[in-house]
Amino acid sequence: VEQYGLFLPDQVTPLPTDQIPLLRAVQGEQVDNMEIFTRHPQALEGFWVTASSRPLKDASGTLKGGVVVCRDISDRKRAEDDRRQAEHAVKRSEERYRSLIKTTSQIVWVATPEG
Repeated sequence: VEQYGLFLPDQVTPLPTDQIPLLRAVQGEQVDNMEIFTRHPQALEGFWVTASSRPLKDASGTLKGGVVVCRDISDRKRAEDDRRQAEHAVKRSEERYRSLIKTTSQIVWVATPEG
C-alpha cells in the first residue's frame, strides 16, 4: 500500500500535523526552508520541497491567515545522493586497496604493458 502525504526526511515518517508549515503560519509562526518529502497519486515516486511560510496580519497586526511557498528541490537532492554514493564507492575502493597493500605488500608490483 502506497502512502501519500508529507514526510520527514527519512521519507517514511509522516510529518507531524503540528509541524506543517502552513498550519504553523496560521498560528503566527514563521518557517524557513523546511525540507519535506511528499508523495501523491500523480507523483508516486515522491519529490522533495523546501517550504517557507509566514503569518498574514492585517494593518492592526491581527493574524488573518498564512502563506506558504514551496520550491521543488528534487534535482538537488538526487545530485546530493549521487555525490554521496560516489564518495562511498571511492572510500570502499580505497579501503580495498589499503587492505590489499597491507596483506600482500610483499607480492604486489607494478609493471609496464611490455612486462
